[in-house]
Amino acid sequence: SLFSQENGFEFVFEDDGIGFDVEGKKALSGIKNIRDRAEKLKAVLTIVSETGRGTRISLKFQFEKKTKYVSTN
Repeated sequence: SLFSQENGFEFVFEDDGIGFDVEGKKALSGIKNIRDRAEKLKAVLTIVSETGRGTRISLKFQFEKKTKYVSTN
């Protein structure tokens, strides 16, 4: 799903599958790669997963505030 927010947007991926241990040895390298890529994009990554209950991954992007200049001429 894609959600629009006032200052950005959020991608959410969810399933009701078997889930996994986010801190487990099998997940560590894959999760680290995803976190590294999110950091390069200046995004906030949240991963919630529970064995037997599914997974929810959220990736939030915020727009940078731009300064508006007003001409006084």
